[in-house]
Amino acid sequence: MKFYELVYFISPKLTTMEAQEFSETIIDLIKKGGGILDEIKNPKRRKLAYQIKKESEGSLTSLNFYFEPEKIENLTKKIDSDDQILRSLILTKKLPRKMELPKIPKIKKEEKVALEEIEKKIEEILGE
Repeated sequence: MKFYELVYFISPKLTTMEAQEFSETIIDLIKKGGGILDEIKNPKRRKLAYQIKKESEGSLTSLNFYFEPEKIENLTKKIDSDDQILRSLILTKKLPRKMELPKIPKIKKEEKVALEEIEKKIEEILGE
């Protein structure tokens, strides 16, 4: 997994509450793709330096996450296809030196034990 930052402007036609809910759908999209979220910044209304899709302001949102590099192109297409997003950018970020990727625990397979061995151990414990 690599460390990424997603920055995007949401349409000003959405209220602050609707922009927050829309951000939750983006977060769900990342989680469903197998991503792990690190930091989420709430949408803030900003004026744009120039018009994008005939809009002069929008809600700026950014979030940091871990994602598989081979799946990032598909994520980018899904985000860019949404009409509520004016502009988006996904950046690859470097991890701080001491920081490591989150470890996903591996499930260990339990060893099968014969019934006779269990009975012998019980007899030993009970002293029979």
